[in-house]
Amino acid sequence: MRYAACTPDDIAFLDSRVAVDLSKDSKPVLTNDRFRNVSIITAWNNQKDRFNEKGATRFAEDNEQELTHFYSIDSLGAQDENVAKNGKRRGRATGGRRPRKMTEKLQEALWNRSPCSSEQVASKLSLCIGMPVMIRRNDATELCITKGQEAIVVGWDSSAGPLGKQVLDTLFVKLVNPPQQVNLPDLPTNVVPLTRVSTRVTCSLKSGVNVTIQRQQVLVLPNFAMTDYSSQGKTREYNVVHLAHCKSHMSYYTCLSRSSSAEGTVLLDQPDASKITSGIHGSLRQEFRELNVLDEVTRLKYEGLLPDGILHPLRNPTVQAYVRWNKSASNEKSWHAALAYGPDENRVRQAEINGTWVIDTNTHLIVSKGKTGKKRNRGISEEHADMSTDNVKRVARSVGLDEYGNLRGLIWDAENYSCAYDSIFTVLYNVWMRDTRLWRRRLGDISNNLDMLCEGFEQALNSESTLELARNRVRERIRRTNPDIFPVGTRSTAISHIVESIITDRSCGVSTLVCEVCGYRQSNPLIHFGERIELTSTGRFHDDSEESSLLSDVLGWQLNNRQRRSSRNCPDCLLQQNISKLSISIRFERMPYLTMVEFSSPRYVIDHELEYETDNFEIQFKLAGVIYGGQNHFVCRVVDAAGAVWYHDGITTGGSCVRECKLADIVGDPSWLRSVERGGQTKHALYAIYIRN
Repeated sequence: MRYAACTPDDIAFLDSRVAVDLSKDSKPVLTNDRFRNVSIITAWNNQKDRFNEKGATRFAEDNEQELTHFYSIDSLGAQDENVAKNGKRRGRATGGRRPRKMTEKLQEALWNRSPCSSEQVASKLSLCIGMPVMIRRNDATELCITKGQEAIVVGWDSSAGPLGKQVLDTLFVKLVNPPQQVNLPDLPTNVVPLTRVSTRVTCSLKSGVNVTIQRQQVLVLPNFAMTDYSSQGKTREYNVVHLAHCKSHMSYYTCLSRSSSAEGTVLLDQPDASKITSGIHGSLRQEFRELNVLDEVTRLKYEGLLPDGILHPLRNPTVQAYVRWNKSASNEKSWHAALAYGPDENRVRQAEINGTWVIDTNTHLIVSKGKTGKKRNRGISEEHADMSTDNVKRVARSVGLDEYGNLRGLIWDAENYSCAYDSIFTVLYNVWMRDTRLWRRRLGDISNNLDMLCEGFEQALNSESTLELARNRVRERIRRTNPDIFPVGTRSTAISHIVESIITDRSCGVSTLVCEVCGYRQSNPLIHFGERIELTSTGRFHDDSEESSLLSDVLGWQLNNRQRRSSRNCPDCLLQQNISKLSISIRFERMPYLTMVEFSSPRYVIDHELEYETDNFEIQFKLAGVIYGGQNHFVCRVVDAAGAVWYHDGITTGGSCVRECKLADIVGDPSWLRSVERGGQTKHALYAIYIRN
């Protein structure tokens, strides 16, 4: 099945596992206790939702319970009242954010939609004790609270919500077969609490209209069905599969390979033989061949039987060397017939990359390991100097660089002005390139739009698409939420709206003035910390007492006790005829991995790094990029892992970034990052992006 080369005997075997046939001599097999509550693997999300809906009702009836319905708390977000004419926010007046009203009719329409129409965040959870559920978010990996973890409901805390509906505050679940035992104080083994969280989602209504909302809900779903995608990595003793909508043999393989035995496998419908007997295309066949070769090389290396000269730092030279050495092709005898070489196929392919190369961490250029005086393409090693232009581009692209060894950026769209998107996405792309798997998870956790953007980055890195197409897909998705705010054509877009659409407004902590004597706490925080931080005033106490301020001073992270003490008296102490000064108190619920600091004016000096220290730990943030704006155009600077600063303008530099200097070179000029001058025009810093080191 893996090679889409199933035989008539294979098809007959699969037919023998279809539920209808298994039920001929006895009652329907799916009513058997072994299969009755097993999660069905299916291909479509809407089918999964229907299975879950029917399964929840049936489970409650079987266990003589009533389903309790827990509704989401939805809001249409916040509308900024104080927006400058050019779309750039310039601070907040008192009460500057007012919620747009959620009508009862719209709320009911949202509650009646299934999870697949709202990015798998349920509008209504119908639960009862003992019901199987699946966790939909990585909340605490150290406690095995991870996306895809299966669990059983054991209890909940709830309260009254909008329109008198019941809402979940905390759901208590018992993890099913977690990787390790979890023991929390006052809770049984493997029982963990899941709290309601706020998530920005785009909901599709029955009319086809998309509505972007802020939804509060516990991120779980009933587990009577899962998609083939969600099933990956699981091994199931009892495996019930719905193959009707599987697109290809790979989907069939994913669904059926979850089974640990044939006896425990049940198919809900007849398999489509054409999908698993048509064979695989050449590139996939070659991929399987080379993986088999690498398996054999690994085995020989482990057993000490691999000759010298076979193993190379790169894949293609290793495969070539092994095939040349093993001329008898003895290892191929154990391969599946679908992988056999044809009479016209050459086992030794011409490699796209020969030799090895390294990346100079100081310059980010691709350079040769050895010294040479031979003239060659800038940034490309001597071994690659005779490669075709296409292959040179392919080598560089695989490490996120252009063919000259420069950081990549996005090309400006002259038909649908895109500079606001280009400047942000160029910085995020080069952050993502530092560790693609790690940052896919971190960025994807911030918002679904960033998750979609990372998916496009990955396709561009693999030459399956381009960075510009990745931008356009996310842009179109954002545009559908509000075409007036996110226009196409030559109309300008407020960059602040774009930032809000990709960086969710979730608080990680606050900075507040408090009295250390009586415990008084000022009601209005100085700053809300999160993935997005807005600065409107200078000075440590946000009183505009300074003409310009260091960003680290305004955040207050690195101030000592004396610097945190303000000149303001505590009002509660004054009532008791005592005098005490208010001091800055900073509290974090969690530390973000990325934070985007917005400047309301050019009065802030941008630190190269930020540090937050407590008695127990120290967290460091490194500058990753700065977004600049002016004259209705946006550009950016990118700071790479080695501290080099690169300039990007989608119009003038196109798909590349231009190296300017290193951060170490501008230590003596703290104002250098505050603006950028090109062509006689000055653009000032609007955002600074920092990432946790």
